[in-house]
Amino acid sequence: MNRAWLLVILGALHAMPLLAAAPEATQATRPAGAAELPRLESEYWDWLMARYPLNATFIGHRGYDDRLDDNTADGRKKELAFLNSFARKFDAIDSERLAEADSVSWFVLSTDLVSRKEALDHKFWQYDVDHMDGAQTWIPQVVAIAQPMTTEKDAQALLARMSAFGPFFEAHLANLREGMAEGRTAARVAVERTI
Repeated sequence: MNRAWLLVILGALHAMPLLAAAPEATQATRPAGAAELPRLESEYWDWLMARYPLNATFIGHRGYDDRLDDNTADGRKKELAFLNSFARKFDAIDSERLAEADSVSWFVLSTDLVSRKEALDHKFWQYDVDHMDGAQTWIPQVVAIAQPMTTEKDAQALLARMSAFGPFFEAHLANLREGMAEGRTAARVAVERTI
């Protein structure tokens, strides 16, 4: 799924408890464990915005406009630690006892959590080459479409983000070389079209 659409869906779900809280599904009357879901949704959303600052900028979530995603081994190690810690709390919720609106939120959050863990398990960073939605197109799109540029602070944020281009792409190349060393590469057509 296109990352922008996934963020839109997760954003809508983040707001859903505020928009769709029926009397039978309020904080006070939710089944045990279900009361934790809105807090976990907020925790996951906040982590997503910090972990993927380009996506945050794209959807207008301010505060991370000065940085790029951490695509280093250390960034992935921190991501896995968060996902494992979050999964333990999330798995404590009995999804069978959730109200309909909460069960939709639970399902989308569960799907995203599993998808991110599987991407790490399968070392997606080692063959992350995409001629249509790769970093070489995504970064300029975000900057052109969504990077705020109305104040001096906005300009400073863009300059800080641009100064991270070199380290970001060096890490990206190191990730691809790691994949090549392990016999894992992107499809030829994607590589040729990216070049």
